[in-house]
Amino acid sequence: MKVIALILTLLLSVSIKAQVAVNTDGSAPDNSAMLDIKSTSKGLLPPRMTTGQRNAIVSPVEGLVIYNINDKALNVYTGTSWWSPVQSFACGLSIT
Repeated sequence: MKVIALILTLLLSVSIKAQVAVNTDGSAPDNSAMLDIKSTSKGLLPPRMTTGQRNAIVSPVEGLVIYNINDKALNVYTGTSWWSPVQSFACGLSIT
């Protein structure tokens, strides 16, 4: 009997998806997302760190995102370097 229960458990676990929904309405995650966050009153807060702490991350993966508290900007690792998707602009400077 224990063997049958174990086999059924293993068979049922094969079809389980590793998806997570974070919300207040109990809705399931979208099929195309591993993590589906839904809110109309709160935001997403990435890890906050200094440039030195960011540079100390060992082997960052391409696409890693942090908030740089020195630069006051999001930083994304491109696979070879850190990049900020939003660059500061001051009037009078040329745009390239």
